[in-house]
Amino acid sequence: MVVQMGKGRGDPAMPNGQEGTALLSRNVSFDGTLVGSGRGLIRLEGHFKGKIRHEGQLIIAETAVVNATVEGQEVIVMGLVEGDITAARRLDLKPTARVVGNLKARRLTVEDGASLIGSCEVAVAPDDEPAPEPGAPTDIA
Repeated sequence: MVVQMGKGRGDPAMPNGQEGTALLSRNVSFDGTLVGSGRGLIRLEGHFKGKIRHEGQLIIAETAVVNATVEGQEVIVMGLVEGDITAARRLDLKPTARVVGNLKARRLTVEDGASLIGSCEVAVAPDDEPAPEPGAPTDIA
């Protein structure tokens, strides 16, 4: 089996023992489309080529080599990604991240040491806008 599915909390084979966890281990290569439904965790440690779409958290580990279009709610990159990444909520590039592609996210964190060759688009949704300071002038039509 290429992708292992966690059985639930406390499963020693899965990171953090999270429910609905899938793991593509470091010695595995996969070509195709990976679609994750639900809010579980997908952790990629191996080689992946194709397209990834996941409604939960996606972790691209330090050992991962991903050549794909990536779409997810929360994406954490520690490895190499060649392709565009879209994160509906949050995108984190850790110090070991290497990305060649365009990024689009509601929130973006780029830690010192991360590498990006491409463009970034960070768009805050209207409901995420901070409230005005008390006593600050407001526009009233």
